[in-house]
Amino acid sequence: MKSSILRYIPSLLFLVLTSVVTANGQTLHAILFADTKDPDVGACDLQDYYRISVEMSTIASATGMKLKSYYYKDERCSSRNLKDLLASLQTEPEDVIFFYYTGHGTRSDKDVSPFPQMCLGSFRQENFFPLERVLNELSYQPARLKLVLGDCCNNVVGGVYPKDPSAKGPTVLRKSASNVYSSLFIGNIGTVIASGCQAGETSAALSYMSDEGNKPLGGAFTISMVETLKGYATKGLESSWETLLAATQQTTYEMAEHTPLFNISVKEATEADIAALRQRETIAPEQPQTAQAPSSQQRESQTTATPARQREPQNTATADEHVEPIVLLTAIGNENLGVETRVKVQDKALKALFASPNVKVEVVGSNGTTIVATERAEDFVLRLCTTHNLLNLVELEKQTDDKGRYTYLRVHEIYMR
Repeated sequence: MKSSILRYIPSLLFLVLTSVVTANGQTLHAILFADTKDPDVGACDLQDYYRISVEMSTIASATGMKLKSYYYKDERCSSRNLKDLLASLQTEPEDVIFFYYTGHGTRSDKDVSPFPQMCLGSFRQENFFPLERVLNELSYQPARLKLVLGDCCNNVVGGVYPKDPSAKGPTVLRKSASNVYSSLFIGNIGTVIASGCQAGETSAALSYMSDEGNKPLGGAFTISMVETLKGYATKGLESSWETLLAATQQTTYEMAEHTPLFNISVKEATEADIAALRQRETIAPEQPQTAQAPSSQQRESQTTATPARQREPQNTATADEHVEPIVLLTAIGNENLGVETRVKVQDKALKALFASPNVKVEVVGSNGTTIVATERAEDFVLRLCTTHNLLNLVELEKQTDDKGRYTYLRVHEIYMR
């Protein structure tokens, strides 16, 4: 479907080539694992998943980085998928890696690391994975900035054995907001690791009362972090990872009475730092695989377990050779091309991308869940053709027919002012 759309509608390809351009060669590798099927915390984890998905697209749009997403929720949130991903991940020296987990966590009273073990949708100890081990695995990557965050409990549970954290084997953006995001994600080198609570504490999942009963909001740590970042960006405040996470720590404690834990080792990157990363990548390009190479069984599962059409439409990690439909829709909304040029492809785009003109399109707010508008596909495409200041569309949920055309679409819109 992806190739046939461009073959039969070359005007859409023209839109993509002339509008989808990143401001620099840097890539933001966004890795999200969310235990959304758990009967106790799954509903809140889903809110966190949407919230962080939107924030990743906002960061990429604000900084000009290319977003490459590796999103694992529902049954795909597993220790095997995490190990396979860490073993196969490939980055460049100027890239940024953002790892995020939301779900159950625990620890042993004999754990050396102050950070928790992630349960990753399993209650079997052999599947638990230390959060700090993620950072240690990523240390082999040439990417200049590595961020590891976990919103999960960190309390001791009887019978849990210790694990070695070392590696074995609409959003509206203004210039001030872009400057804040850039000060954090562009030009820095180092590592950040953070979890939602200190050793011995449990991490709170928040909810609110509505006419329909109790509704999940998400994890206190995730909400605090995203809202603090948005607050700095909206007000154009001078920020650093130290000030951001210190404010997040205070807000989380005031909200839920548990204290986030973080460790920051970040500095401004110099040309010599980037050159050293490039040299290390040239000398030892296979080093990431030697940290924890996948077994033959894992390699087989990596190539066969993922279906051709996924429920995680924003996962772009394996789609470099294709143009996703959401990219085409974003191109249609590019004001730089002019309304007349965009209107010319309206009918063709509607027929190629949607199963019918009446397909339901839901537009959600910056929290990734609140529906702010519901439109027919025909009206949605027309609005894109005539919209102003659209920067990006974030695809949050989709359903497709056997030809790959949307039968349902949920998006978040990002604008520049």
